[in-house]
Amino acid sequence: MNHFKCCKKCGKSKTLSEFHRNEKCPDGYQYNCKDCINPGIKERARRKREEAKLWSPI
Repeated sequence: MNHFKCCKKCGKSKTLSEFHRNEKCPDGYQYNCKDCINPGIKERARRKREEAKLWSPI
């Protein structure tokens, strides 16, 4: 039995396997799907790497 949820960002209805788990949310899954979250995570990681380079001793 597949359960579906609507992503708050893209508005598409997707299976629960396409959402990250989050015990703080009422249904136990993130509000945004993995496809919508991943680009933001990658961008934030890239920015942090660049900031670390600025602060690291040469």
